Amino acid sequence: MKSKILGLLAVGLLAGPMAADALVIDFEGSPDSGAVTQTVDGFTFVFSASGWGIFSDSFVGGGAPYTHNGTTRLLAAGNSGLDGNTAQVTMSQGRVVFSPFNVDVATSFPDIGNGEMEITGSVNGGGTVSQISTLLTSFNSVSLAGFENLTSVVFRTTFSAGFRREPGFSIDNLYVNERRSVPEPGTFALLGLGLGLAGLGLSRRRNAN
Repeated sequence: MKSKILGLLAVGLLAGPMAADALVIDFEGSPDSGAVTQTVDGFTFVFSASGWGIFSDSFVGGGAPYTHNGTTRLLAAGNSGLDGNTAQVTMSQGRVVFSPFNVDVATSFPDIGNGEMEITGSVNGGGTVSQISTLLTSFNSVSLAGFENLTSVVFRTTFSAGFRREPGFSIDNLYVNERRSVPEPGTFALLGLGLGLAGLGLSRRRNAN
């Protein structure tokens, strides 16, 4: 009985900050915006490119025509400044790990032609997982294999060129599974304290008997 109590205490302390969830990030409801950092459905998207943003299908600002799918979507194109880094966006959610498993992708500019995107995930605890996907001038669905328990994901074009001189990339309908909190260091300290207090209580009970 005593071991069961200690076991339940350990499980409760460790499981407390974790919660399973699933969602589709479709960017609907987001205003047309070219802010460097944008938050959608609790996830942060940080851009590094010559041109970027989250835009509705009707948006026709600098760079149009864009690849359309009838809904709001995220896009980025062109090297970032003078450093030669290709267009990219980094997705994360603080101390939360997540598992994206599917996303709709396309180029940013249909008149330039097909492109290519590298998707790289940083695995919680170390290591990375990545895959390269072809970008067409219309949206198509791409499965993400092995992208599990990640702390962040980077979407980037493999084409190095200035704005509207390379196809860029667009993403939409990003499916995410297994969102859960990463235990804070203090959680383990709390576990140790809880077990210690429980052990102290049992010891005192023995002495009293």
